[in-house]
Amino acid sequence: MDKTIVNDKPQRDGWKALFRTIKKLRLPWLWIAVGLAVNILLNSFLLDLPNMTADLLSGNLSGTTTTKAIFFYVEVGLLSLFAFAGQAQAQSYSVRKARESIWRRMLGMKMDYFDRHDPSDLMSAITNDASAAVTNFVNIILYLIPDIYYVVAALLRINEYHWILALSCFAMLPLKYLYALVMGKKMQIASARVYGRIGVLTGYLADRISHLPLIKTYTNEKAESANGEKAADGLYDANMKLVKLDNISTAIIAVLDILQKFIVIVVAVILLQRKEIDIAMWLAFFLFAQNLFPNMDEIFSMWIKIKGMHGEFHRIIEIMAGDTESGEGAAFPAEGDIRFENVTFSYPDTDSPAIENASFTVPRGSALAIVGLCGSGKTTSISLLERFYTPDEGHVYIGDTDVSELSLHDFRSRLAYVQQGADVFSGNLREALTYGISREVSDEEIFAAAEKTGFSEYLALCGNDLSTEVAAGGQSMSGGQGQRLVLTREVLRGGDIILMDEPTSALDVRVSAKIQDTIDELFAGKTRILITHDLDYARRYDRIIVMENGRIVGDGSHESLLRDCETYRAMNAHAGEEAAI
Repeated sequence: MDKTIVNDKPQRDGWKALFRTIKKLRLPWLWIAVGLAVNILLNSFLLDLPNMTADLLSGNLSGTTTTKAIFFYVEVGLLSLFAFAGQAQAQSYSVRKARESIWRRMLGMKMDYFDRHDPSDLMSAITNDASAAVTNFVNIILYLIPDIYYVVAALLRINEYHWILALSCFAMLPLKYLYALVMGKKMQIASARVYGRIGVLTGYLADRISHLPLIKTYTNEKAESANGEKAADGLYDANMKLVKLDNISTAIIAVLDILQKFIVIVVAVILLQRKEIDIAMWLAFFLFAQNLFPNMDEIFSMWIKIKGMHGEFHRIIEIMAGDTESGEGAAFPAEGDIRFENVTFSYPDTDSPAIENASFTVPRGSALAIVGLCGSGKTTSISLLERFYTPDEGHVYIGDTDVSELSLHDFRSRLAYVQQGADVFSGNLREALTYGISREVSDEEIFAAAEKTGFSEYLALCGNDLSTEVAAGGQSMSGGQGQRLVLTREVLRGGDIILMDEPTSALDVRVSAKIQDTIDELFAGKTRILITHDLDYARRYDRIIVMENGRIVGDGSHESLLRDCETYRAMNAHAGEEAAI
């Protein structure tokens, strides 16, 4: 018979990954340590509570004893209040720091990570996962060690009364331990399933909310309501399985606890009848049991939660282990051309390269247009220049320096980027116009830049009030106004290399021509790379590169390409047919 050898290395590696992740979250360990210390101190006081209470119940009501007891109960009450406040502070601050750490990590991730992961999973990691997982982790630290301390110390105190009493407290321990092992694995699986379903529901809602006009246009509200209910039901079912496991766990622990109490009662009564313990010891023992057994149960419950932590932290572990961009490097070259040398690049999980063996040079201060059909590799080329991705083969240079060796912040601060539509966040006009600019920008600078771009007309409509709110994506203004806002921002940033990806494709012909004129005037003399399907616009540029299926199939002027490049001739013919229509 074949025997399967179980390798526990993945499990060990899982724990290592979990601990590395927790370290990266930069939790407020001082607050956690304070909360832990207070809980240990509180449990130290609680160890004296049974003897104090038993002394009073046995009839010792002297003034000194009574006064001591009153002060003791007040101290315990104040410590309990302080412990509760410390716990709440440690929990909330830990969740805050975890979210900050996860978000900071995301911002530094390489772009290929976002190509491989659903945005809803990333959102859930910051919101749901950070809250639930980190809170449970902090609670385990705050209570597991104090509970273990109390249980050990209480058993030592009980042992002073009678060793058989202490031994009887372990009667159900083997069963509880075995149960914790079995249930811990089940809780781990169920917890991971819940967090996966949260990601599915979050993704569905985010996608549908962003496409509400389409849903309403097609009057598909009923179907989408059903789809939403299906996604919610999936989360409900997964959560109910987790709740059922938790309830079953609580019930079984309660039954074992009842059996445990029955055993120690029988043992205590026998020892009392034999006069091996007195009534004061008997009372103190049962008062100890009031905290001892719940604490023992809490230890096993926490063990089950610890086993389930892998599921809770799954997405956070993956994010915190992701590759980040390297920010250090050489200064941006004062002089030098942009060069692509034999560059090949493929996106993750694709069969064919997005760019294959591409080589070209963009002289400093020149204007290059890259044209081609969708999927030809146009946008990928500037993504590689921006260091969003790293070539699989070949190099991208500025001067004699590979862009991967440049200081990331210094390099990207020299780039201006204009794409289709207004690339702005919600906020006011000042925030939109100065986004990404670290220096102080005066109102005078903003208005001067707006005069150059023509955005001053829109500012005038707003009473030149820079606190006027702007909708995300520039939806509160026309397409032309939105593009002029972006151009104003880039003028203020003062980039040396101007990257444009279909900057006028969403505009009508008249507005598009005006924006093109503005771009040419604003950035004359600077290095410009234009990605476009507008061949009339491309003709304005010094040079045109034609791409097809990731390869450069043409490179030259409009006239030379019409003569020598079949793909370019076909594109022009198609553009002429569309214009005729």
